[in-house]
Amino acid sequence: MIEKPNRAGIDLYLEVLHKMAIGFYNYSFVDENEGLAEIRNGLAIFDLLGQEKLKDFYGKRNKHFLNKNL
Repeated sequence: MIEKPNRAGIDLYLEVLHKMAIGFYNYSFVDENEGLAEIRNGLAIFDLLGQEKLKDFYGKRNKHFLNKNL
C-alpha cells in the first residue's frame, strides 16, 4: 500500500480530476449514467470552489463527450 503525506487542500485539484477520471471509467465500463453523474459532479466542484476557469477548461475539453449525453 502506498502512503501519501497529509496534504489536505494542496491536492484538491488532483482529487477532483481523480473523481472525473473514475467517472469516465465508470461511464465506459460500468454504468453510463453513474459515470456521467460523477463527471458532472467534478465540474460542479470546480464551480463551487470558484474555479470557473478550470470548470470551463475541462467542460470545453470534454464538450463532445458531455454534449452527446445531455
